[in-house]
Amino acid sequence: MPASDPSPVDPISPRPSRRARLREQAPVAKFLFAWNRIAPFFVSAALFLSGFFAVFSPLPFLILGVTVGGWWLVGALATNSALVYFTSGSTVFQFYLLTVGSIGLVMPLLIRRRFRPEQIVARTWIVQWCLVGILICVYALLHGVTPFAELKAIFSSFFDVLFASLSDETRKQLLESFGGGELAVSEWRRRTLVELPGTLGILCLLVAWFNLRVLINLNPNRFLVRVGLDRRVLNRWKNPDWLVWPTVASWAIVLFTDGRPSEICLNIFKILMAAYGLQGIAIFGTIFEAWKIRGPFRMILYAILIMIMLPLPLSFGFFDQWFDFRSKFRQS
Repeated sequence: MPASDPSPVDPISPRPSRRARLREQAPVAKFLFAWNRIAPFFVSAALFLSGFFAVFSPLPFLILGVTVGGWWLVGALATNSALVYFTSGSTVFQFYLLTVGSIGLVMPLLIRRRFRPEQIVARTWIVQWCLVGILICVYALLHGVTPFAELKAIFSSFFDVLFASLSDETRKQLLESFGGGELAVSEWRRRTLVELPGTLGILCLLVAWFNLRVLINLNPNRFLVRVGLDRRVLNRWKNPDWLVWPTVASWAIVLFTDGRPSEICLNIFKILMAAYGLQGIAIFGTIFEAWKIRGPFRMILYAILIMIMLPLPLSFGFFDQWFDFRSKFRQS
């Protein structure tokens, strides 16, 4: 029998060269490169004005600050500030500069100088409130009043804006909770003005900490290696030992005094306990790492700790100075 012809073999198509693959990806790469250069000039303002995503508004500045820095960061801050000013007015613009702008400018500088995370957040917070104090003094000088009177006027105007922004139903429910009538409005105003400094102080602290955490998780251009940090650095968060004394002293004044000293010290106590809450979250982060709890389940546990079991991380953070919970969990 004649030998059968060998079956034809399909020719193997040659793989495209590296240069060809790069040429195919060039339009996408160019688009991404252009987007990374253009986006920081408007994304922060868009996030801030969105309301829900406002907490992320410092993040574009932080990414730009640790990857490029310099005049790129200054230019991005100028364009975003201009967008906020022309769309929302001078009041929102000042709030944007004092909260978002200060974080975007100060925090990358501290990161590049290799400060620890707790030092980065604390110094950024101090700069923010120093800027607030300077702004109040400038306005007081322009209006010919004392800084305290100017501060009271600013808080009163803030309450008026807050009161006008509420719906009729929400406003009615809040007034009924204070007894109703004109006296309820006065009591609500007084309570809001008393609690506002502490609330804003905690808000500034948490926004700075949260954006630093997101920045570390993203690690753009592997900046952590350049500054000598790692992704678990926030789990080593530890407040200075001396911080316990102003915390105890402020709470003692709240317990044994009345009037304005008690109200001032209550705001101080809340801000200091917020710092200890961050230390408590760091302790639980170490526990989750030791027990290999990762992914969405870890995020669920963090949400439960913050929203339902908040006294637990506050207590762990405050008493960590004496018990050193992290070393005990590592040993176990």
